Amino acid sequence: MTGGTSIRIFLPDGNPDGVRIVNKSHWTGIAVASPRSRYAELRTSEDRTELRSPGVYVLLGPTEDPAFEWRIYVGESENPQARIGPFAQMPEWWPVL
Repeated sequence: MTGGTSIRIFLPDGNPDGVRIVNKSHWTGIAVASPRSRYAELRTSEDRTELRSPGVYVLLGPTEDPAFEWRIYVGESENPQARIGPFAQMPEWWPVL
């Protein structure tokens, strides 16, 4: 690696446990992190357009196998907002973190 990099984390509501928007220098992507409890608000926010752009998403949930702490689902979509929506309707998946 040549040189350093910087990461900027924006907290739209000032809460580090809420929605987080992450930008990394020298990278055009944007990361959005949100607990499930805030997803509906994030999805409908006019200010948060990041979920309407092509992207990769990662959902964490409980596992049925006690040998593992988390179950992880990784997906990609031209419109993550539409793709993540059905997961938000499933009570046994993607718990409040």
